Amino acid sequence: MRMMRMAAALLAAVLLPAACAAQTVQTDGEAQRAVPVEIYVAQDAMDRETAERLMQLLGQAFEEGAFTAVYEQEAGSLRDLVMADRAPDAAICAPHEAVRWAAEGMLLPLDGLIEDLACVQPEVLDACVLDESLFMAPLTARHRLLAVNARMVHDAGLGALLDAQACPMWYPSQLNLILEELADTPGMEIWPALGEDGMVRDADAPLDFLQALYGGEAIALADGHGTPVGLLSSLVWLQEMTRCGMVGVSGGRQAALDRFLDGETALFIDWHSGDEARYAARLHAGGVELRTMPYPSATGLSARSYDLAGISVFTGGGVRQTALAVQAAAFLCGDERALSLLGGRGIWQDGAFWLRGVSTHPYGATLRMLLARAQTEVIAGEAAPQEAVEALRAAALTLP
Repeated sequence: MRMMRMAAALLAAVLLPAACAAQTVQTDGEAQRAVPVEIYVAQDAMDRETAERLMQLLGQAFEEGAFTAVYEQEAGSLRDLVMADRAPDAAICAPHEAVRWAAEGMLLPLDGLIEDLACVQPEVLDACVLDESLFMAPLTARHRLLAVNARMVHDAGLGALLDAQACPMWYPSQLNLILEELADTPGMEIWPALGEDGMVRDADAPLDFLQALYGGEAIALADGHGTPVGLLSSLVWLQEMTRCGMVGVSGGRQAALDRFLDGETALFIDWHSGDEARYAARLHAGGVELRTMPYPSATGLSARSYDLAGISVFTGGGVRQTALAVQAAAFLCGDERALSLLGGRGIWQDGAFWLRGVSTHPYGATLRMLLARAQTEVIAGEAAPQEAVEALRAAALTLP
């Protein structure tokens, strides 16, 4: 409560004086120039077209501000900008990109600014809170799905598994049944999360998929608690499926996606909302009858994997810029036109089992590397599942 009172006081200190200062005034018969507000947009947060349309909406809603999107592709990383003393007024990015600046006291607390937070999925909200203070307003969570070539599954004699009422989700045993029937294809492909250069690449989907299969317990290892039964089971499954060829090993996400779009595999593990429209022509050309499903899960609940993006406001700008940045954050979270552009947001509670995102974990980068190494070594036959888990546990327990 103390943090919330401090946040409310800070917001009032910023917004009330600036509300007057930001009004359009007349000087020598001419309107005062609009206040420039820079909003950084991380590369994976949203596409450029959406960002530009949001800037237009902000300009229409707050005529005293000139809102400009600053893109990672041209401006560089958010870290580079902050370290060069060129922090933007606000940033749209993933929580793990912003939390370091919240810890340094460089982000304005947004408590009390965003409505309906009680309806937001707890895992989403937890990723945006530091020391009980909201440092990021969640904008959108892009859910990962399992894409299914329904024609191939039906032709394999397993059409009953496509009945949405009878099988709203699959258990690992039902997934295995499909892979057994399509073993000559193989039915799906996975890719090593660790590249030959030792760098993590295209890792989120393979790691989330394995996490979902057997309960999503891998994250607990970073806290030094819990028994990694789920992680071990998923690695054993991975070893068995790749050894016998029921799961193919692709060179990367794009190669696996291309084979699915060309109708050569029945399942693809990293489908996103909006991909159907993006790849409609290729799906048709490949003869793919598309269905999407949640990740298979042993819990009996749909497993929800997500990429989260939100907006944070930096404290180092001018009073008027900061006030407009705060107003922009509230606007993007509440305006119907903005919410429509954000695609329904996807941040709400929906009764599914939401995986704790590796990228939103306090030790996300390190944990992602450890999980990627374990997955890649098991695929390559360089380590048995038990050995990979023990190595991961030993490394995780050394984290501060």
